[in-house]
Amino acid sequence: MDRVAQQQWLLGEDQQRRLDLSQFYTPAHVAERMWEWSRRPGLPHERVCEPSAGRGSLVLPMYGRSAPKDIVAYDVDPLNVRRLELIALPLRPPSSSEPTLEVRARDFTEDLDPGRFDLFLMNPPYEDDQDIDHLDHAMDHAPSVIALVRSVLVHGQGRWNKFWRHADIRRRANLVERPQFSVPTDGRVPTGAKSDFVVLDIERRHRARRQGEASTQTEEWWSWS
Repeated sequence: MDRVAQQQWLLGEDQQRRLDLSQFYTPAHVAERMWEWSRRPGLPHERVCEPSAGRGSLVLPMYGRSAPKDIVAYDVDPLNVRRLELIALPLRPPSSSEPTLEVRARDFTEDLDPGRFDLFLMNPPYEDDQDIDHLDHAMDHAPSVIALVRSVLVHGQGRWNKFWRHADIRRRANLVERPQFSVPTDGRVPTGAKSDFVVLDIERRHRARRQGEASTQTEEWWSWS
């Protein structure tokens, strides 16, 4: 199999495998909007990390105008790691203006010292509170985290005690339409997610939030229909 054929095979969807591994990739239009949203005035993004990169949906929009200098992508699935490595090659001409991509084949939350970043851009896994674990670890290594998460993440006493006492939401974007990242196995069009999703701009608090303490955030609604 030549390299072109190999790349086409790696970029193809093995739907049953994605179901077995609970892999739900960020739709391209959501990923592009998240990258644009992350580039707010005064926020540097020279070194960006995607800690659960999958097939690279959130990595690809970073190439082009206002690209970061360095991108680090994590994934535990060897097939996704190989996809990311192959995807990066044709997008990395000899020009120094294009970002470099480092792919790390391991669990982001188990990397005790991933380094310092300007920004995390992420769609974390959410089973067994993995989303909280990813967000919490990311906030230790960057001043800003932009994340696509289920809206239920911001509710509940357990989440308050485990996460929101130590984090602030600066901006919140509500997705009017649920993302279509389900994986049908019968050839039908993908259906929307079972939960409502939001995109959050999060930072670490300097002190723990007191019960009943108010916070200020800007809120907007995203729709593509």
